[in-house]
Amino acid sequence: TKSTSKIVPLWSKEFQEILDQIETCTREKKKPPYERLARLASDFVYAATTYGKIIISERYLPRDQKTIKSISIGGIAGGDKFIVQDILFKFAVDSEISPELGLWMYGGKKRSDRLASKAASHDLKGLISFYNSKVKGLYYPLMALIDYRGFRLIALSKLPINKTTIPVSYTHLRAHET
Repeated sequence: TKSTSKIVPLWSKEFQEILDQIETCTREKKKPPYERLARLASDFVYAATTYGKIIISERYLPRDQKTIKSISIGGIAGGDKFIVQDILFKFAVDSEISPELGLWMYGGKKRSDRLASKAASHDLKGLISFYNSKVKGLYYPLMALIDYRGFRLIALSKLPINKTTIPVSYTHLRAHET
């Protein structure tokens, strides 16, 4: 029998490698990395859209019948979260942050998935702004918004984040300045 090993793309790693290559190569040699970046972006959007449509289509199925099962990774925004092929998916839906007070993250006194969807669009714009700021040492995920059957799904390439990679306080941040 043949071994069928899964090849999981490391989207963020390849993205950062391409960005580093673009930054260090001469103007005359930038075309190949930009072509590689275009292919990576196209492949990411294709994968995110394909899996995103499955997640959305199966939204109301019982967990045991879903192709892609939700996972618990914490956080309030986005409700159920999914990871497939190194891509994190979450719904752009409003979340109740204080049931006692009836407060919603985006809608205030009432749920507003429309405002949650707008916030997802602003997240994408913010990511583009961070990217354009060219901050050295700051890593960026690939991101796509999938609109399908009346739902908006946020797709992000996973970043190598853990407790040691994110400053937890201003003091910690100041200690790492160069």
